[in-house]
Amino acid sequence: MYSRVTTLCTAAAVILSGACGGSGLHNAPPPAPAAPQSWRVGVAPGVSLYVESLGRGKDTLVLLHGGPGLTAANVLPDFAPLGDQFTVLSYDQRGAGRSTLIEDSTRVTLGAHVADLEALRSQLHLDRMTLVGHSWGGGLALRYAIAHPDRVKRLILIDPVPPRRGTFITEFSRNVAAWMDSTTRAKVAAANQLWTSGADAIAGCREYWSIFQNGYFANPRQHKPMKGEWCVGPAAGVRAFTRVNRWTFASIGRWDWTAEAKTLLTPTLIIHGAQDPLPLTGSREWLAALQQSRLLIVKDAGHYPFVEQPDIVMAAIGAFARGVWPTGAVAAP
Repeated sequence: MYSRVTTLCTAAAVILSGACGGSGLHNAPPPAPAAPQSWRVGVAPGVSLYVESLGRGKDTLVLLHGGPGLTAANVLPDFAPLGDQFTVLSYDQRGAGRSTLIEDSTRVTLGAHVADLEALRSQLHLDRMTLVGHSWGGGLALRYAIAHPDRVKRLILIDPVPPRRGTFITEFSRNVAAWMDSTTRAKVAAANQLWTSGADAIAGCREYWSIFQNGYFANPRQHKPMKGEWCVGPAAGVRAFTRVNRWTFASIGRWDWTAEAKTLLTPTLIIHGAQDPLPLTGSREWLAALQQSRLLIVKDAGHYPFVEQPDIVMAAIGAFARGVWPTGAVAAP
């Protein structure tokens, strides 16, 4: 039996969603979202996940953060507008942040991440989930749905990793740094060294992302500030980003999930920023592969459309979680 201790905390990122039910009309305004709550859930021998939730809605959304190696804190704060309709649940994925740190590369794999999500679902007594996956989290959501199709009610993929590696990752890496001049690149390199091997991992991490994050937005030189944070947890957990990212992607190699995706019948909403450095072609390939899917392209937004165009994205998620395709979402031709 694993312990579960609840405390107040700041927001984090990963949405698991239970059954989505309709809501009636109310004369009174909805209550304010509940304060964020956090606790730990044991998912395997010696491994526990830091879990966080916000909101007070009857239906639960489980939000999966990107990276791999980031934390719930990177995305959950920007999902607070959904807190009056849903309970939004998120967690730091294994090996980084505030979850158990792992030194063995063979225990930080895609399969382990999928197993953790299933263990979390079971521990929290969620029957069928609506999964909201951002970036890498979109790929994790898809792999979970392929492994456990009877446990997923709906999928919401926000600027997800593509269904196959191809040249997408190379293009993404080039595009996200295209705005930088040589001086900026030197600053990023110095911050990265401080983050990964210097004396102050958290200071290095913050400096790195304060610069590098700009390439994720439609206009790198002028964009809305995100509420989420990049460098949350103990220094060792913040520094673990690099190895968790490397080990997880090494476990999937040159992936191609297209054929398996074609077997899924789960209703899926794909949301993609029109100016995302991750090519839109990948989301179009998901649209073609997933039988019950539609694609919503968000104008004037990059890799974090819920930051740049929150009204559009939150309305789309809210509608779809209740079983209604949002305006502007189109099916494959």
